[in-house]
Parts: sequence; structure tokens; C-alpha cells
Amino acid sequence: MSVTIPSLAPWHSCSDCSGGPQPGARALLAHYLESVPDGTSLGIYNCRQVRGASSLSIHACGRAVDCGIPTTAAGHRAMYAYLAALAPHAEGLGVQLVIFDRTIWSAKRAPEGEPYRGVHPHLDHAHVELTPKAGEALTLATLRARVGDFRREPEAPTPPTTPPARLSKEALVGQLSVVDLSARGVRVTTGPVGTLQSLMAARRFRAAGSFDRAGKPDGIGGPGTRDALGRFQRTRRTGRPSAPAVADYIAGAATWSEALGTVRVMRFDRGVVRGSVVGTVQALLAARGYPPANTFDRGIPDEVGGRHTRAALGAFQEATGTGAADGSADLIVGPATWGALVV
Repeated sequence: MSVTIPSLAPWHSCSDCSGGPQPGARALLAHYLESVPDGTSLGIYNCRQVRGASSLSIHACGRAVDCGIPTTAAGHRAMYAYLAALAPHAEGLGVQLVIFDRTIWSAKRAPEGEPYRGVHPHLDHAHVELTPKAGEALTLATLRARVGDFRREPEAPTPPTTPPARLSKEALVGQLSVVDLSARGVRVTTGPVGTLQSLMAARRFRAAGSFDRAGKPDGIGGPGTRDALGRFQRTRRTGRPSAPAVADYIAGAATWSEALGTVRVMRFDRGVVRGSVVGTVQALLAARGYPPANTFDRGIPDEVGGRHTRAALGAFQEATGTGAADGSADLIVGPATWGALVV
């Protein structure tokens, strides 16, 4: 399977984090989700660097959409069909780059694209970037008019009540990829290293020299992080499968489960709350770039959810659309917010 994209818009880099997803990116994601029945959202905004590189990701400017798809033949056919519908209009819509199925298309690489040799093969999602102008101006109506309106019932009313998704710790752990720090002296920057650093600090296993004054992790798996992971695995017995008390320095499902700790719905809308789960939420907010002010001691959260934690959580929910139905923050850490925090 393949797709030809005749031309794309000139590429624009990202120089600073925007603080949230751009309207055009939200419109593109909405169009994808209504067009592909099995499509899912893997997110838009994430203030981070390109995996395995030092430059800012276009996600940091809120102009990159990760359109999730099952890694099956049917899933890939559906994604290629959507990209084929988008392809003739890509340049006019302000699409500047597409990565899917180990292939990258850009103004320099269209129409057939070329092999993508980045860290992530993009088998489970298509990464689609917009220009700054498209990020601001692209609308869902424009996408429907030019690419196609694939809604089965365009005017169908929204169901009155939709039960919330069930919160599952196993599902959250499944979102986290393996972080391999087994090679001594190797600095690892791929995968959720920052998440690992923050969660270990919340469990009082701080990676030395890995946090700024605000409590944000650096996302670099160096000697300090490797040492903290080893101590954590030996203490929590999540090391080698055959000898759990022996550290293997590979953060897999067992280590992630222990580092994540207790997972439950947390309400920050009813005053100050305290406890280890609060510390986990604070740590994850810091890993996502929203550290609650005056909360951290060299990366270790204070486990007191007061006004600073509420402010950080509110900003995160508004940026990720995981709060109330109208897009505002509800300060309730439920399934959607947990899912966005654990990436």
C-alpha cells in the first residue's frame, strides 16, 4: 500500500511552545476522527523535542496531529484511503509534512515520499503537520468541503449522555513504551524518559541532576536516571523477570506499574487534597510541561493539591481538551485526563 501526495506546503519549524493545540490542528483531528471509523486521537500538543533530536517538535507549537489507527491490514488501508483523499489538497490546506508507515512526505520529498529513518516507525499513527497559517485558520468546514464530508449522519444530534470510559491502570501502563537504560554510559532521550524520571521522584527515587527548579524533568536518561532506576527496581523488585530484586535497568510493564502507583479518579475542585495519588498527578503534570508552582523539592512533589496544582491542572486540561465537555477545565482527573498525562 502507498499514496502519492503531489505537493505539500513549505515546511515551517517550531521555535517555542505554544501552550496548547492550534485551532487548525483541532479541525484536522476532528475531520480525521469523523472520517475513519477505527481512527483514534494520539494527541496534538506536547511541549517536547523531536524524538532522538534536539529541535522542538511541531507538536510543541500545537500544529502536529497524531492520527491513531490499528496496526492491522484493514487499519492501514483505512489510513491510506484517508491520506489519498487529503493528498490532492495538501498544499492548499497548509499540510507541510506527513509521516506514516515508515515513509515521510514533505515539500522536498513529495510525491512518493521516501523512507523515514526516525526513532518511531509510525505504524500505529500518521503524523500530520500544518503550517503556522493553517494552524490558525484551517476549519472543519473547509476540510469537509475540500477533502470530503464522510459523516454517516452529518446532522445527527449528540446523544444526551455518554457514560465515561472506565479508568484502567493496565491500559495506562500499556501506553508507556519501554525505556532501556541497560547500556552504561549511553544517554537515552527516546521514549517517555521524562515520565519515568518524574514518577520515580514521586516514589522518592529521584534521578540526581535531572530536574529544574520548577520540577520539570530533563528527559535525558543519563547516569543519574540509570542509578535511580536501578535503586527503584531493586527496592520494588521489578528488575529481571527471573530475579526481580536484580536491576536490569529496563523500565517495562512491571516497573511502570510500580512507578505509577495507585490510579483512581481525583477531584481537585473541592479544596485542598493530599496523598500519594496527588503526588503522582503533580509529577505527571511536570513531565508534560505543567509543573505546579511551589510544589517540588528537586523534582519530588509535595503531595498537597492546593491552588498551584489546580492552576496547573486547569491549564493542562484546557490545552488537551480533557476537562469538561465544552473544553473548559473541570479539575477532575478522570480517564481522559489520566490518559493524556500518561504518554
